[in-house]
Amino acid sequence: MMTKSKLRERVGKWTAPNLDFNSSYTYNRSWEEIQEMYLDARERCAAWHLTLQKIQQEHGKKSVRQPEWRDAVRNYNALRGVVKTLKWVLDSQAEHPLD
Repeated sequence: MMTKSKLRERVGKWTAPNLDFNSSYTYNRSWEEIQEMYLDARERCAAWHLTLQKIQQEHGKKSVRQPEWRDAVRNYNALRGVVKTLKWVLDSQAEHPLD
């Protein structure tokens, strides 16, 4: 098991791609835009979940070997993160997105 100090040391060596927080970032998204994106992400997440279910019904246990299943799992999980993050932005009582 890695200690916290070793982990921080390793993480400190990672570089984030072009994240200069003092540059031209503008935080001018309206609440309407954020809410719309949240609803769109929920719809897309639900659509990928249905796709996963269809692939599982069609291929059974062999579905994990299908490239379309891997794509669906990747997209579904990514959108779950987007939904969780946007919910956290919109709702002060929402669970932290990194938990």
